[in-house]
Amino acid sequence: MKRRGLKPRLSTYASLMGAFYRVTDWENRGKLLENVDKTYSDYISYREYVRSNNPRSPEISVAPTNAYITVLGKSHQWQKGFDVYNDCEDQRDPHSAPNTLTYTAMFRFLRARAAHASDESTPSGLSPTEHAASDARLIWRRIQKRIADGDCVDLRIDALLL
Repeated sequence: MKRRGLKPRLSTYASLMGAFYRVTDWENRGKLLENVDKTYSDYISYREYVRSNNPRSPEISVAPTNAYITVLGKSHQWQKGFDVYNDCEDQRDPHSAPNTLTYTAMFRFLRARAAHASDESTPSGLSPTEHAASDARLIWRRIQKRIADGDCVDLRIDALLL
């Protein structure tokens, strides 16, 4: 696209991240994972550019971030997944702040991390399941705080989130 002079838009990034989201086995796909990281980095640059021109643009969305968190969980990139989530949590723009799908992706991410970990203790001395439960409680508290503060008009606690 870039060689042809076409500028990617939100739909382009959402489509690419959606395609990456569908990959189930990331074990032998290091180059593809590099492409996912580059695509997400390009999306963040694009989002910041759009935000600087029009903070209420419909071209700002959390959808690519949700797919990226899922990809990071499937590829066992645990720390990077938390970094992306924390960056998303820091967003105060309603279009790029976490939504129900973001929190669902994070709960699935935690479940995958606990299932992938061995029975060894984590650095905190907790079992992988206890560590995942602790992180899930932290995320749940953040959800409750956002609801109490009125930061999330469209956030619903439903079966998908739980």
